[in-house]
Amino acid sequence: MIEEDQDNPYNRLILINSFEKWSAQFTDTIPSLFFIEAPDNDEQFVEKHKTDLKDLLSKVSFEEWPFADAKDYFEKVATHDKTLSRFCLAKCLEALKAKTKNGSGLLVSLSHTQHKSAFCAVTTPSQKILALGVDLELKDRVISEAAIERIKQNALSSASKNMDPLKLWIAKEAAFKAINRLSKKSPTPVTNVMQLDVESFNAETGEGLAMSKSASFRTPFKIVETKTSYLCLAYTLNEEAV
Repeated sequence: MIEEDQDNPYNRLILINSFEKWSAQFTDTIPSLFFIEAPDNDEQFVEKHKTDLKDLLSKVSFEEWPFADAKDYFEKVATHDKTLSRFCLAKCLEALKAKTKNGSGLLVSLSHTQHKSAFCAVTTPSQKILALGVDLELKDRVISEAAIERIKQNALSSASKNMDPLKLWIAKEAAFKAINRLSKKSPTPVTNVMQLDVESFNAETGEGLAMSKSASFRTPFKIVETKTSYLCLAYTLNEEAV
């Protein structure tokens, strides 16, 4: 379980311990991650972050960050009026600004639940990491039997067959985000999350390995649990550099 920031329980950087230690085995370029979660029954929370977001963007532009490559991504999120997601991405970019002066070719991934929480990862390119992906789900989400069957319909390994359906889903979603763009150049692109399977998973550490059935991509992932959510970070690795 991730410990909450007691001074600011709903705006907390969560990478510092578990995600960072896990990421270090693959790359020296540790991503900036940000997780924001609205308290229950707080209708003013999203409105507050609309103000926070406006204030944040009034102080610094994308050109000053300078992360021009993330501008299109940010504006795409903006078109859906996902205030928490936009604020999450802006905070993540702000954190990354302190680490680098070159924002070219940023690797970005973002996930959100409707008006409740958002999770974002941003990093600069590295020789070892080709792409990254994140996914987020509330732990109390109810999954229908039909959905469970769909999630596990292509499960071939014992790991995926035995995984909690919600954890299996976020692992596949995060891995899909980390594979999809890269696979478009492949003769057999990965166009659907169901083309992926989890080859291995350690329930105690939350660490596992996802594989595509049609393309040769190795995608390690880690699932971290908070009081209310499951968060997953996945990398697609450059096998030649690992």
